[in-house]
Amino acid sequence: MSTNFIDTIAFIPALIVLGGFLIVIYLLAKKNDSKPVGDLLLIAAANWKNYRGKTNRKDFWITYLSYLLIFSILLAFNIAVLNDTLFVLLPAIFVYSAIILPLASRRLNDTNTSPWWIAVYFSSILVASFLSTNERLLNQNSNYFIALVLVMLISAIWILIKLCSPSYIQNKKTRKI
Repeated sequence: MSTNFIDTIAFIPALIVLGGFLIVIYLLAKKNDSKPVGDLLLIAAANWKNYRGKTNRKDFWITYLSYLLIFSILLAFNIAVLNDTLFVLLPAIFVYSAIILPLASRRLNDTNTSPWWIAVYFSSILVASFLSTNERLLNQNSNYFIALVLVMLISAIWILIKLCSPSYIQNKKTRKI
């Protein structure tokens, strides 16, 4: 068998996953009370510098999954056609992060959670990746590496739970003195 045939077979599960993303995005956006997906994508891209404010759960997940779908298609095209992962991957990761990080920050604000949890997650990834690149450092600091991986997993689970949580509604009852 040729490698092109094997590469084509390898993309079938990826296409199934992308189809699943499309179905989820469609089902989330199906209700009449939501904004069109295109508008949500443009709003998220326009607010790439806005880390304050709030984003409701439905708009966050529609936007997040849509951008993830676009990023996945771009990555699959880059690997299949251009056979070069760094040519498009690094700028795409930068653009994706510049849009998704403020969006996640606004979503965490909406759940009354500190957006600094995102920094805890990414800093643990950076330190763990630094330790894993050098075998001597990894052998000397294996306990720290395990602790960093645990911090990364715990913060990722906490962020995911909070991103799926309902919006925090403050009780605005007045006090009588």
